[in-house]
Amino acid sequence: MRIVLLFIITGFISCVSAKHSATGAEKSFLEKIVSEKKFEVVFDNANPLAVNRLIALEGLLPPGSNAASINLVGNSNYFRVEKDSLSMYIPYYGEQQIARGYNEDPGIKFNGKPSKTAITYNSKKEAYIIKYWAKSAIENYMLTLTLYANKSAFLSVNSSHRTNINYNGSWKELPDKLKEK
Repeated sequence: MRIVLLFIITGFISCVSAKHSATGAEKSFLEKIVSEKKFEVVFDNANPLAVNRLIALEGLLPPGSNAASINLVGNSNYFRVEKDSLSMYIPYYGEQQIARGYNEDPGIKFNGKPSKTAITYNSKKEAYIIKYWAKSAIENYMLTLTLYANKSAFLSVNSSHRTNINYNGSWKELPDKLKEK
């Protein structure tokens, strides 16, 4: 009986630890999207730096959320790349380091051309890592976007005025009407 149980446990462990490798079609589609620079990412959750002030407000967060992982499903957000332009609006949860004006939207917003872009392919992760350096009217951003062949995405935002925050979501090709702009 112990031997059978040992084989079952070993089988489960090997299934769980098996790495999913992207297919050739998934990899080529990802390469096409990145080279054409025509994609949009929508985020499902935010992972802010869980500082004491945010932990104290945990009861005000959306259902299914905690200070380290905030559910964004149902919240409007986007990270859109069209050729050399970047357009984004993402809700922000965290601590601001430098005061901003009153009645300003607390989200992370940018529309325009980043000052610098760097694209690399990580063959081990089978993912493209795209770095953007962007300046808004009052803030500087260093954005690191990782796009995976399975259409998942990860964004890390470093800001000159706020604590760091990460986002998880999925990417898709832009619809034709947005491509033609």
